[in-house]
Amino acid sequence: EVEMTFILPTGDGISSTLDVIAELVRIDRREERYELAFQFTMIPDRSRELVLRHCYQMQMKSSRRGMNPFT
Repeated sequence: EVEMTFILPTGDGISSTLDVIAELVRIDRREERYELAFQFTMIPDRSRELVLRHCYQMQMKSSRRGMNPFT
């Protein structure tokens, strides 16, 4: 497990700082870099709400452009 702090942009132009505890679940090599996947193991309710809202907004933007956000 690792403690992570990251900045999440919100729809109103303001960024929120999120503090979570996560577990590394996957590492994929992509040419000259690596992609890491984490699973949150402890996230405050307010941070969870912000992440869900952000994901929903990104899905809506993608669907308006005719893109599949899950590929």
